[in-house]
Amino acid sequence: MSRYSLIKSASWYTVSKILVMSLNFVSIPVFTHLLTTSEYGEVSVYTIWIGILTPFIGLGLHLSISRAKIEFESNYIQYVSSIIAFLGLLFFLFLFLFFIFKEQFFSVTKIPSKLALLLFTQVLMCLFISVSLGMFQFEYKYKLVSILNLLRAVLSVSFSFVLVLVFNDGMRVEGKIIGVFVVDVILGLSLASYILFKGKVFFDYKYWKFGLVYSVPFIFGSLSYILNSQFDRLLINEYVGSSETGIYSFAYSIGMLLLLLAIAVKQALNPWIYDRLNNDDFYPVKSVYVQYIHIFSIVSMLLLYVTPELVMLLSDKAFWSGAKILPWIVLGAYLQVLILNESETQMFLKKTATNSLIIVLGAVINIILNYFYIPDYGALGAAITTVITYLVMFLLVFYVNLKIFKFSLVKVKCYAISIFYVCFFSVVFFYIQDYFILRLGVFLLNSVILLRFLLGERNKFISSKASV
Repeated sequence: MSRYSLIKSASWYTVSKILVMSLNFVSIPVFTHLLTTSEYGEVSVYTIWIGILTPFIGLGLHLSISRAKIEFESNYIQYVSSIIAFLGLLFFLFLFLFFIFKEQFFSVTKIPSKLALLLFTQVLMCLFISVSLGMFQFEYKYKLVSILNLLRAVLSVSFSFVLVLVFNDGMRVEGKIIGVFVVDVILGLSLASYILFKGKVFFDYKYWKFGLVYSVPFIFGSLSYILNSQFDRLLINEYVGSSETGIYSFAYSIGMLLLLLAIAVKQALNPWIYDRLNNDDFYPVKSVYVQYIHIFSIVSMLLLYVTPELVMLLSDKAFWSGAKILPWIVLGAYLQVLILNESETQMFLKKTATNSLIIVLGAVINIILNYFYIPDYGALGAAITTVITYLVMFLLVFYVNLKIFKFSLVKVKCYAISIFYVCFFSVVFFYIQDYFILRLGVFLLNSVILLRFLLGERNKFISSKASV
């Protein structure tokens, strides 16, 4: 993949993700006005259980799609086809276990029985979609991936909006959930059918074995990652109530836009990165990683300095207490961007067990801190403990790559500059957060820094292209 193609694919992913994020921005104030804070919290809890059940039903098989492109390059579609079939089999095995232990399930999850089958089916559809888009991504079909992501977002928001309006006051939560469910079922079944038709492989011992060996270590890692990002909402719901959960979920949905944008850029970079690393061509990857870290360090500060305005712009007054939570969530998202960098290295090295262990340790730390701080400090305590957890996780994953695997693509100096930059402007923010003019001045300063950096990188690229 040429550098021009890389930039082109990255542009498609980034623009499509920005459009999806813009749509989410527009939909947030719509749904925070249509739903009460309690109803918003109920929808959030349902979404949390989709994430928690995903590694159990799918055994992390969707995570093997990237590495399988290298292992089975000439039979890639056949591998993906067999994984789709495997996921279908695992789904029915899970249903069998559910009907045996359904009373225990409802006791633990508090999910209404009428939503259970929707929940399980949506997990399967999300797995189908994830596998399919992952395959298209590593086949460099970036336009198709971008269009499908955008189409899914538009239809989900549209259907949910219509159903929330159509359903009566007691059914608005179901309307929000079913709107997304319908879109995922249509898209998931369509993509799975296409792959099975093209691949025509339903069972292959070699493919299933590779998928399990590569992915199973991720089960606890995936679950722990979900607990890191979602368990606090379950505890807030338990100790404080669904209204506080709704406010926290609203703030979280804004703060995580930074991470979603970072993931979109990573989607474009990963096929190129895997190709380069597989050919021992490290220097271009190191250069791109440094640019990636610097850009998202600055973007995180731009987002941080407008958090009060975002909360007021995107919600009803009932959600405005989220303004005290959002800055911490933005800082947590920044640390996740750094973790994402180092975790990708471990995935390429097939050190999935090590990566999972670090995530599990992070989840344990997060759960313990949450139990101590959420009962007394509520959502704010959850947000701060999440930042502490992600900081520990980043230090762990970077140390392991640097000292144990001897394979880190980013130098200590680069991370040190990034973290110092973010810490400095974060401290300034917490001193001046109530002064709009001062925050605006610092926001403009960071905008100039970002512009100068981008222009500098653009000039380097033009110079290197001219010298070839």
